[in-house]
Amino acid sequence: MEQQFKTFQSVRDAYELLQDLGASAPLVQHVKLVGEAAESLEITAMECFAIADGLICDRWGARDSASQFRQMGLPLS
Repeated sequence: MEQQFKTFQSVRDAYELLQDLGASAPLVQHVKLVGEAAESLEITAMECFAIADGLICDRWGARDSASQFRQMGLPLS
């Protein structure tokens, strides 16, 4: 399966593409995870779903991996 990535100039451009693909409005989540030693990790992600006959038939998602890696002290390359 070939994956294609696209950079958008605005949220409006991305939203228009999602509508063309038949996706519902994107769900943006910001989650803060706290471990047993009181360490925390914050993650921001976007999920989009296409619904057909009341069922999810396709899903798109993206998360801020660079921010996640920086918080964990991991290199970006």
